[in-house]
Amino acid sequence: MNRRMFVITAGAAVPSAILSKQIWADDKPLAIADELVGEFVRKSHFNFDAIRSMLKSEPQLVNSCWDWGKGDFETGLGGAAHMGRRNIAELLLEHGARLDVFAATMLGMSGVVRAVLEAMPNIHSVRGPHGIPLLSHAVAGGDQSFELVEFLIKRGATVNTQSNNGTTPLMQAAAAGHVDAVKLLLERGADRNLRDAKGNRAIDRAKKRDRAAVVSLLSA
Repeated sequence: MNRRMFVITAGAAVPSAILSKQIWADDKPLAIADELVGEFVRKSHFNFDAIRSMLKSEPQLVNSCWDWGKGDFETGLGGAAHMGRRNIAELLLEHGARLDVFAATMLGMSGVVRAVLEAMPNIHSVRGPHGIPLLSHAVAGGDQSFELVEFLIKRGATVNTQSNNGTTPLMQAAAAGHVDAVKLLLERGADRNLRDAKGNRAIDRAKKRDRAAVVSLLSA
């Protein structure tokens, strides 16, 4: 048997769960358990303390990747980036996470993003995890990445692009209470009447979060 073949009981059916562990005969380490990867990526969206603790116990989680289905792959950094969780993203980068253009955009790394756009002018149309566009990542970063919201629009980013669940950059800005981003997006043609998969418009999201200033803008 080839040393890189799985260790399998002769003639037995092999569950996919076993195959996913990549059990090699040449003492290669086992893959991280799927359940742990899923938990890590989910918590990277919102739970700083849990991520710090998990990285201490299992440092290799930092670049692990979860498939949400149909090829929708996401790392912990990807989750932190589209949620605008700067503290989690910075923690992951300190532990060796691989920086990508989506995280760089959320973090307001203008020099990095501009350089990428020069090299790949259409990168603004590439979707991140869950189909979330680069423009939404700029919105998620708040004031520190606001410059990139305007820059990406000038470079051709579509303001009404919807993610897999129907979220637009305007909806994201409205929910987060980013007044300047809401103003800019409306000026550049954002459609305030688009609805997400649950039927919510940007103003509905703002109301649910008690974003009074945004509600006023969207009601005008």
